[in-house]
Amino acid sequence: MRVFSRLARDAKAWIGDPRPEALASLIERARSASPGVPEARRADWDKLLAGFETPDAKPGPRVEGLLRACRMF
Repeated sequence: MRVFSRLARDAKAWIGDPRPEALASLIERARSASPGVPEARRADWDKLLAGFETPDAKPGPRVEGLLRACRMF
């Protein structure tokens, strides 16, 4: 799907230039793309996104995971 291509591109850009405001936008767009995630992978997707909210979350590895997940879809 096209939305996941854009998310992957933006995740890759964030990895190169990690800005907090860009991360917030990326997470919000990933949440809005959730309905397009195949049902078989939905629990994993939800867990990935929920991990951004944990107090000890390291955004770099999370965004890398988001990038990999978007490439699958």
